[in-house]
Amino acid sequence: MKRTLLLTLLLAATLVTLGTRTADAQSMSLGIDGIEFGTADDKQSTVAVGLPVWYSSSSFVIGRNIPSSIPSFELGWNMLSPVDYGIYDGMGYGQFLDINNWKSTQVTVNLLNFSAFNRRRSVGISAAIGIRANNFRLDKTLTLTDGPQMVTPSPIGNELEVKKSKFTVAAIHIPVEVSFGRWDKFSIAAGGYADIVMNSHTKIKYKGGSKDKEHNFPVNFIQAGATLRLSFHCFSLYCNYTPTALFKSGCGPKTQMWTIGVGL
Repeated sequence: MKRTLLLTLLLAATLVTLGTRTADAQSMSLGIDGIEFGTADDKQSTVAVGLPVWYSSSSFVIGRNIPSSIPSFELGWNMLSPVDYGIYDGMGYGQFLDINNWKSTQVTVNLLNFSAFNRRRSVGISAAIGIRANNFRLDKTLTLTDGPQMVTPSPIGNELEVKKSKFTVAAIHIPVEVSFGRWDKFSIAAGGYADIVMNSHTKIKYKGGSKDKEHNFPVNFIQAGATLRLSFHCFSLYCNYTPTALFKSGCGPKTQMWTIGVGL
């Protein structure tokens, strides 16, 4: 219902705007990837955006799988900057957030894209709304516990054999990127993102299929960062840096996250 209302309002606003341009004949097309408006002579040069734009021979597109520097799917590998365990001095916990980088993945699915670009499609700006999960693979012998004061490590004491132990942060992902170059050939893009955390939990998986979970850890509600991306046709390489601390101040180890990955 909300998506239908948004599309209706955008359609109405665009029709009013285009109605004032009597010098150009207008056209409209509706496809599986979105709604597009443009002039009758707009066959080779387009502008795709999520809000009305003021160009002659321009087009308006909102939907999925439209031209954008932001891919629909991303898979990355997470690394933590040097972890500061200062608040744990004298407690003897050791370096319990020493994660396995190759098994600590970032999975992103962008559900809705918006983009605007010049007529040659050599410069553009893209935005998206999606979901993202950051996974941190812990040592199989321990998990994390949200204590009354701070996050602490907890040995896994169970007769079942542990298959894996991890910590996961799930969020709504909102990226914005400016790109230079043709997206269907080669381009470079830079921008930023804000991840609105919706859930955080630990998960212990045992051989045989049984699982243990603990939810709602004191992570920062907004995880914001910067992105650099190289795109080749429908494939891209990206690097993210999240300067926002993973845990709230005084509630866990101080660390930031780096991610290197691929997009499709």
